[in-house]
Parts: sequence; structure tokens; C-alpha cells
Amino acid sequence: LEFPTILRDHVHYYYRYKALHSLYEPNICPVAMDSLRFDGETLHPLAKTQIGRPKKRRFRQRSKFVDSSKSTITCSICGESGHNKRSCQERKKNLKQVEEQKIEESKKDDNN
Repeated sequence: LEFPTILRDHVHYYYRYKALHSLYEPNICPVAMDSLRFDGETLHPLAKTQIGRPKKRRFRQRSKFVDSSKSTITCSICGESGHNKRSCQERKKNLKQVEEQKIEESKKDDNN
């Protein structure tokens, strides 16, 4: 039974249960953030840049944030405002037509 007494001699007081218990013994009262006042001395915590590769930012649809009538983006294909070349419906229609024509031409070539 001497082993615990030897161990107690080598372990610092702060790592013992009594120290931890005495630390959390008093009540900790929550603070309402609305009741705090700005004192001019306390600053916001500094934002630390994360190490490593940045996370991929998702491209959100522009229509969720900006009214298309007020948008400065104009399409270079159809000339309408509110979208760009990549999201143009006319371009998509034209691409489908071109693909259908290529399929028809390849069928004609196969038949000959």
C-alpha cells in the first residue's frame, strides 16, 4: 500500500482531483451579451489565418442576391442582363441543336 503514497509525492498538486474540484467549486454565472457595455479598451480577438489549403468557396447563384434588372452583368451571346455567357439559356439551346446536327450527320455517314 505504499505505492500510492510514493506516487502522491511525485504528482504535482495541480494535477490532483482536489485541485480540480476546488477550481470548479464556485458557481459560474452566465453573462448576457446584451448587458455588456463597450469600454473602449477591450478589443475583439484577432482573427488568425488558418494554416493549409483554403477551403473551396461555393459559387452561389447571383439571382439570389441581386435583382436581375439592376445587375450589371450582361451576356455576350444574347445581350440580356442578369446572366453571363456560361449560364445563358440561348447558348444551351444552340449547343443541343449542334449536338443533334452532329448526331444526324454521323448517322447519314454511317448509312452511306
